[in-house]
Amino acid sequence: MSAARRRAIVEVCRAHDVHIVEDGVYQAGAGEEPPLVTLAPDRCLWAGSLSKTVSPGLRVGVLVVPPDMVQSASFALQALPFTPSPLSCAVIEDWLANGTIDAVGAELTAEAARRADLATALLRNRPLICRPTAYHAWLPLPRQAAERFTAAAAGLGIAVTPPQAVMTDPDDDDSGIRLCLGGPALRDLTRALTLLSGIGQELPPVMR
Repeated sequence: MSAARRRAIVEVCRAHDVHIVEDGVYQAGAGEEPPLVTLAPDRCLWAGSLSKTVSPGLRVGVLVVPPDMVQSASFALQALPFTPSPLSCAVIEDWLANGTIDAVGAELTAEAARRADLATALLRNRPLICRPTAYHAWLPLPRQAAERFTAAAAGLGIAVTPPQAVMTDPDDDDSGIRLCLGGPALRDLTRALTLLSGIGQELPPVMR
């Protein structure tokens, strides 16, 4: 989202006195724009996870809440029947102190950019939407074309996120395919994207 759109969302939420829940689980590295919580700390709840941005073994989540919700959030946390591993918390404390988390974050951000560049190059025949700090890419397509793309990819042994999994209105024709760039090994990702580029040439132009 652009800076202007972020500000507009905050203004609408302030006007209607509603809270914002911001998903920061996949925010590895610094994005182009600041998170909404920095624009509206009084009404934004920001949720993050070190298991997605640092290491899968660090099963520790982070929740930033407005000042007037700290006490109720603390009570809710104490009532939960589980807690993060003390060992994970000790590792995180040590890594924060010695700079490991910053170093790992920088490496992951560089790898995300590398994979985004690869996807952009191999799928240059399609209007791919891909950000350099993201683990996913979006291929906008009409609904039927997206369903055909999903079926064709499955025929090649490639699993993509089907359009119905990300649609809020099942009758909407504007749709697309979400491609996971972060999970596969780089060699497998290169092969899969190369095969997917061939599917794209057979589909109709994207709706604008």
